[in-house]
Amino acid sequence: MTRPRRHVEGQVVLATRRCLERRFYTRPDEAMNTIAEYEFARASSSNNVDLHAAMVMSNHLHIVMTDVKGRRSDFMRNAMSGIARARNADLKQRDYFWDESQYCDTVLLECDAQER
Repeated sequence: MTRPRRHVEGQVVLATRRCLERRFYTRPDEAMNTIAEYEFARASSSNNVDLHAAMVMSNHLHIVMTDVKGRRSDFMRNAMSGIARARNADLKQRDYFWDESQYCDTVLLECDAQER
């Protein structure tokens, strides 16, 4: 069993989440862009997370954020569940959406790491 994530207030983090079986559920289109923008804004405001960048690819997404209050797990849970519900409704499906593994997060220690 792995150790729980250590959330420290003020950490800058790169988080990544992959779709189930690398399917193209999050392929870019107007509906997906609207869903992602809304869910990221909703989850970040309710969990005190500052978003710096987000990139939604065809089968995964990347988010660079500052975890102001040490609640990035709550942010990811809220944002990812909202995206899955809305996109499944948009695609008229009821399948699992995200890969069974948890999201991956990496603490960014240098300012230029965000830009890279």
